[in-house]
Amino acid sequence: MTAATQPGRTLAVRARILAVIFGFCLAWLVLEIGLRAAGFVFLSLQEHWNKISIVKRGEFRILCLGESTTAMGGAKSYPAQLEEILNSSNLRKKISVINKGMICVQTSYILDQLGTNLRSYNPDMVIAMMGINDGGDLLSFDDIFIGKSKPFLSNFRTYKLARLLWDGIHSRAKELIPRDDTSCVRRGRALRRERRYYQAEHAFARALELNPRNIDAYLELGYLHQEMGKPDRAIEYFEKAVALMPVDDEALVTLGCLYRDKGRHAAAQKILKKVIARNPRNTSALINLGISYTWTKRFPEAEEAFKKAVAIAPSDPSGYRNLGYCYQVQNKLSQAEDSFNTVLALDPKNPWIKQALQIISREKGHAASPPSMKEKVGGDNSRGNQYPLSVRNTYLALKHALDKQGSILVCMQYPLRNITPLKAIFQTEKNVIFVDNEKSFKNAVAREGYKEYFTDIFAGDFGHCTPKGNRLIAENIKNVLLREYFKARHN
Repeated sequence: MTAATQPGRTLAVRARILAVIFGFCLAWLVLEIGLRAAGFVFLSLQEHWNKISIVKRGEFRILCLGESTTAMGGAKSYPAQLEEILNSSNLRKKISVINKGMICVQTSYILDQLGTNLRSYNPDMVIAMMGINDGGDLLSFDDIFIGKSKPFLSNFRTYKLARLLWDGIHSRAKELIPRDDTSCVRRGRALRRERRYYQAEHAFARALELNPRNIDAYLELGYLHQEMGKPDRAIEYFEKAVALMPVDDEALVTLGCLYRDKGRHAAAQKILKKVIARNPRNTSALINLGISYTWTKRFPEAEEAFKKAVAIAPSDPSGYRNLGYCYQVQNKLSQAEDSFNTVLALDPKNPWIKQALQIISREKGHAASPPSMKEKVGGDNSRGNQYPLSVRNTYLALKHALDKQGSILVCMQYPLRNITPLKAIFQTEKNVIFVDNEKSFKNAVAREGYKEYFTDIFAGDFGHCTPKGNRLIAENIKNVLLREYFKARHN
């Protein structure tokens, strides 16, 4: 080969490489456009038929999102009572209120489940009261590393198609490889730690296919569904594990707590007492038994359980904290104050206990709270910096998702708290309905006392509601919706 022909061949090779790259890019672009067009047609048709279906049933769907303050109460939760109240208000449509509150979750999890909930229920309206479980403005590993790359890739339909095909091939390959049930459980645990819940559920289910008596698989499915905010399914799996053979105390305490949170106090107390009989020094069982006794107004037994817990673990503030709540709902304010001061000595930076002490101070007729504490409890805060960044972002993401779907967002503040910071989140947003629970609860508590409306003071300035408290929330929502939505639509 002569020196003269070498550059010509190099240019030809480069031209072929560029042609291949261009062809690949063109094919990718055509596929991406085709997938987007197909997706648009499918979603448009789906939305059209969903709307026709709802109109045919004459049903107006309201989806309630939040944490334990929404989830708990069963037939006396605020969503259940709201459905009853609205359907008694002579509206033109039947109202269906769906409670998707989840116990012990942060707003990030609520947002993770939003797409599934919107697809499953196609609500006309979403009521959100959330944020109490979130911490400060901290960035997670996902926020720092994955958050900058994965969302960019996941915007492309070709990426989603490739991921779907890979997952299908990978799942099929795993099915073809013989695996024992113990390996499936280990795999499921790893997936659960990664919050890949549906894949984890598949792994545990596979373990049970291989061995229907695998206790660990039943327990893991119980913990999994508890984390997913599905307490009924969690109870089902824990009960299956218990029926097969005795399980460890941790699982029994978890089952007891699930019973308690569903209002099944007799079952909760029975199983927690069983744990205590087996291990009298199990402080978790003692504290949760005491909470169940408090909620059912069996105060002497509750005090006894909490006192046993603090005697066993005097450096653990949780026993003193719950003992203080128990005293407070009985109006034993001096004893409640002593218990909360003990918590503060063990945990000096606990803001909730400081606020609880402020409430007791006001109830005992002491001097008013200092300005700084008033601001924490719910004073003027127009900038909205009372909310962590995670909460603000979740509320805004929820609003934008509902705008795309054509649903109405109703934002509700917790009882006794000022609504100004919540409204500040939506300064640049339109068509948001707000429900204020501050004035009505302050007036009600002033008339009848705190314990008539709350079972505890877990948040410092408010707690989980009694059936009467949930009724007041439902009435507040009804009044706002009749004034700002239903009557406005009918006029």
